Amino acid sequence: MPDYGLILSSDGSKSSFEIGAWKALRELKINITAISASFVGALNAALIVQGDFENAVRFWKNVYAKNLFGINRHIAQYYTQDWSKSDTKYFKKSFLKYIQGRSEELDPLRDNINNFINEKKIRNSNIQLGFVSVSLNTLEAEVLTIKDIPKGKLTQYLLTASCFPQITQTNRAADPQFSSLYSPYNILADMKCENVLTTDEALTVPSGLKIQITPIKSHEFIELNMRENAQQMRDNIKMGYLDTINVFKPSSGTYFIIDNTEGKLYKTFKDRFGEKFNNRIDELLKYMLHLDDINKQSVEKRISQMMEAVSLKNDDFYLTLIENLGKFMSISRNEKYTPDKLIRTIINESNKRIKINKDVLTTSSALKSILNEAAFQENRFPNTDLFIQYFMILISSSPQHYEKLGQFWGRLDLRVYIALVTLMYLAF
Repeated sequence: MPDYGLILSSDGSKSSFEIGAWKALRELKINITAISASFVGALNAALIVQGDFENAVRFWKNVYAKNLFGINRHIAQYYTQDWSKSDTKYFKKSFLKYIQGRSEELDPLRDNINNFINEKKIRNSNIQLGFVSVSLNTLEAEVLTIKDIPKGKLTQYLLTASCFPQITQTNRAADPQFSSLYSPYNILADMKCENVLTTDEALTVPSGLKIQITPIKSHEFIELNMRENAQQMRDNIKMGYLDTINVFKPSSGTYFIIDNTEGKLYKTFKDRFGEKFNNRIDELLKYMLHLDDINKQSVEKRISQMMEAVSLKNDDFYLTLIENLGKFMSISRNEKYTPDKLIRTIINESNKRIKINKDVLTTSSALKSILNEAAFQENRFPNTDLFIQYFMILISSSPQHYEKLGQFWGRLDLRVYIALVTLMYLAF
């Protein structure tokens, strides 16, 4: 397996995600020879180069628990109320005095960097470190490697990198020429990295670079949250871990991370899907799917047509059915599944939801209200409880009521239809 360079996100939004990615890279024995980042990303780059996973977790726990990035609000306020109202010389002098001095706002973040980032370990690491920051002489953007930073000054440069982008006067990251010149990709190219992993999906790749880029994408959107709690941090670490594993050991799933181990439950589902149930459920399926008879060939053909109509595709027909149902059941994506594990999770969740909702259908008015819900556009994709209520209505209805339910069915998205049929074959 080749050696890699690693680029980290520049805004801090993926800090915990990247710690999880690092955990996966260590487990996979992926050799990282160099790490680069811009601005806030320099903090994670330094932590990873240092090589202590638990220390990195403690660093970010401390940052979020104490809201240490609140310093950015103070800097922006100083800039707006004071520094921006004078000439550039005054601005530079004031900012440098603030960064280099002690202050009630800045000291907690400075102390956190001093406590958790060991400059000696970073300088002795086998992993090269580079990041885009700001010159402490000119306050212009500059590319730094650990070799460029005077000994004993790493904390000050990391502090500047994480704070300075709030100053809009010099934050030109949106300028294509700036982005190309001061790019973490250029840093890794100069460090002779031919293969690059990146967690920064928005970063522009400078033209002319001969490097192979592999993105590590988060399967869910991660927004910048300076008050990330412990549970969110654990979830994001797990997400980074799973999404990185998926890069090197691709999932069989398209929505969930699934390995291709076929177990007993999945095999039974494949064999069972499309077969007859009993007279009442068979009549329900015939009415729902507009079929004259229930058999494996006719059911699978009709479901395939529905899947094609809504672009619901996967190489594995049955796995697509399970994944589609898993979405409506709000099954966590932050887990690694086998097909059997996903089926068990869906069954357990459906049983729990049925128990919770069993009293909802006790009156005719409640039933009417639920059916009326389907008239609203947003309920064409019902939440999990409403989906279960739809399911309970269907399986408890007798054939003489199917005609009355026709309008209700006609309002639902085909993906809901497919999920309801799938749940029938798992539930009975």
